[in-house]
Amino acid sequence: MVSKFPKHQRYSLGEKLENTIFETIEYVVFGNVQQKNFKDAYILKANTKVELLKLYFRLAFEINIIDDKTYLKVQQHLQEIGKMLGGWLKYLQSN
Repeated sequence: MVSKFPKHQRYSLGEKLENTIFETIEYVVFGNVQQKNFKDAYILKANTKVELLKLYFRLAFEINIIDDKTYLKVQQHLQEIGKMLGGWLKYLQSN
């Protein structure tokens, strides 16, 4: 998707989006392999990155880089990921 961004946004917002996606994945993987008492810090960071992604995609939508259909699809996925991370955090904090 980022490769279709206009050149200026591809190297600013697009790069920021890609980096944040990779950081989110890294935090989820780190959280998954940590001992139980250290997992929540990584999952919380991943959840924060998902919130940033929602913001960045909304910005891309508002400046007309992505269309309505793409924005809604991405937001649905990000909402679902946020719910999963929230459930994981809730589980970790309850034990």
